[in-house]
Amino acid sequence: MKSLVLITCLFLFHGCIEYKEDPLCSQYKLLSFEEMRKSTSIEPPKEITQAGKIYLYENLLLVNELYKGVHVIDNSDKNNPVSKAFVNLPGNVDIAVKNGFMYVDTFLDLVVIDIRDLDKIQEVNRTRDVFNYDWLDVMDYGDDIIILQEYGTSTNIYDECNFDRTKGIVIGVQND
Repeated sequence: MKSLVLITCLFLFHGCIEYKEDPLCSQYKLLSFEEMRKSTSIEPPKEITQAGKIYLYENLLLVNELYKGVHVIDNSDKNNPVSKAFVNLPGNVDIAVKNGFMYVDTFLDLVVIDIRDLDKIQEVNRTRDVFNYDWLDVMDYGDDIIILQEYGTSTNIYDECNFDRTKGIVIGVQND
């Protein structure tokens, strides 16, 4: 009888553990909104590892690297496309282009990138908090992206682990 009461109490009070003390909660990586916004950058070309959407604009191929950014590829010579840059955009999944400006999403923001001159690609505008981010959509496990909805995950880690939604975004788990 005492064992049953003890086990019941353990299950009831498990939810009261602070996330820093709970190994299940402390495994998650958090990205602050400030760091998310600072991390948008134009980088040298890199290998495509997990292609998302592909957008054709004039002589450019814009290839989304799922949840990481956009590869900018000069496709003037269809037999020899040349990778020109990688635009680092945490949380990016969508691309649209109009009049030489690429419109992309990050986890929360709508970002406008000037791609008219491939040697001077740059962010020209950002509208904050346009999109709702659902932590269930994606989490980054190192180089492997796992879509949690495919695995039937339904636990809300923000609530269960007492994460403050106003401070940042859960982007994955620590790789130890």
